[in-house]
Amino acid sequence: MTLHGALQVYHSSLHVKWGGRRCGAPLCYETAQRPDEKDIDAVSLDRPEQFEPQAHYHYAERQNWATVRDGLAKYRTGDETLTDRM
Repeated sequence: MTLHGALQVYHSSLHVKWGGRRCGAPLCYETAQRPDEKDIDAVSLDRPEQFEPQAHYHYAERQNWATVRDGLAKYRTGDETLTDRM
């Protein structure tokens, strides 16, 4: 992935977010729960359809009203282990 242009950093109580400096569009974020990882917002990609999901990771972090019924594996965290599978 290549980013073009300067990013603006936004701090909130739960996340550090990076967005477009001019437009403010969200691009990616980092959470204190996983400080060594950055999550990329799929809508920020030029061609998000090229990145078809293979599974749902960090599913336990979703909003309690969000339910996904697409048949893909769901993992509480980023581990692909049977004990982490939901």
